[in-house]
Amino acid sequence: MHMHRSGLAAVVLSLLAGTALAAQSEGELIFTTHCAACHMATPAPAGSPNEKAPTRSQLAEFSAEAVLNSLTSGKMQLQGSVLTETQRRAVSEFATGKLVASTAGSAVATNRCTNSAPMGDPAAGPSWNGWGNGPAGTRFQDAKSGGITAADLPRLKLKWAFGYTGVASASSARVLAGGGLFVGSESGEVHALDPASGCTHWS
Repeated sequence: MHMHRSGLAAVVLSLLAGTALAAQSEGELIFTTHCAACHMATPAPAGSPNEKAPTRSQLAEFSAEAVLNSLTSGKMQLQGSVLTETQRRAVSEFATGKLVASTAGSAVATNRCTNSAPMGDPAAGPSWNGWGNGPAGTRFQDAKSGGITAADLPRLKLKWAFGYTGVASASSARVLAGGGLFVGSESGEVHALDPASGCTHWS
C-alpha cells in the first residue's frame, strides 16, 4: 500500500508539473530554460560573468526587434543559434512585453539627403578609421584634421543624432572618409551619413 501511494503521488506531481509547463507561454518557457540564469530580476554581482547582462526590467525597456536582432545576428547570436526563428521571436516578445513589428527603414526614409555628391578621395580631408584611428589605437586626432582644439570642447553642442532601428547597439567602428560617415548596426545594416547634417545618403 505504501508503494502504491508513493507511485500515485509521483503521478499526481508529474501531472501538476506538466500542467504548469503547459500554462506557460512558449516565450516564457524558452526564457526560463535558456535566459533566466543570466537575465535575473536583480543585477548580477560586480565582477561576475553576468555583470553586464540586462535585468528583467531592463529588457522590458528594449524593443522586441532589438532583442530579436541580438539573438539572430548580434552579440547573443550564439545563444540564439540553438533556437528556431519562431522561438527567437517568441522569447523576444516575452522578454520585452512587446510584439515584434518590423519598422526597419522608417527612420532612414524620413531623413534622406536631398543632394548626394559622389564620394571624395578617402586619403584627402578629415578622416577616422576604426575604434582607435589607426593600427596603434591611439584614438588621437590632431587639431588640423579634427578642426577643433581642447579649448573648444566646453562649447560643443549636439548638432544631430542618428537612431539605429530595431537594434540595441552598433556592432562596428565608425569610419569617416571621402566626406562621408559610415556606420554599421547590430542587424548587419550599413549606413552612409552626411557628417554635417546627419542625413542618410544610402543604407
